[in-house]
Amino acid sequence: MSDGPSQRELLEHRRPFEELERGILERSLARPGEVTPALLRGLRYVVNFAKLTTLRTSEGRDVSVRGYLSTHSARVREALRVRLSDQEPTLWATIRVLPDLVAETRAVRDQLRQHPDGRPERRLL
Repeated sequence: MSDGPSQRELLEHRRPFEELERGILERSLARPGEVTPALLRGLRYVVNFAKLTTLRTSEGRDVSVRGYLSTHSARVREALRVRLSDQEPTLWATIRVLPDLVAETRAVRDQLRQHPDGRPERRLL
């Protein structure tokens, strides 16, 4: 019996983020040069961080972060989902929220680096 989520649960968790990333890439490809590569990388970074489920500590131990990231992941998912609607053919609506999402993502990442499993004696790096 497994302690972690099933493969199906992991796929269900990842699906909305993969759809967001697909929407970002499709809009980028439809309008080449509309946004800079750096902005595109920023959007993809935020989406991919939000879909994380497991991190490996410096000791080589896998730590589930899905629960820890759930609030952040939901905020990213909702902020981008509404801005990547069918009515919005460009990425500009998503770019407007990118600075706040990147700042929050970095803050959460830094917290995880210090305490990946909520225990101050453990560090990722």
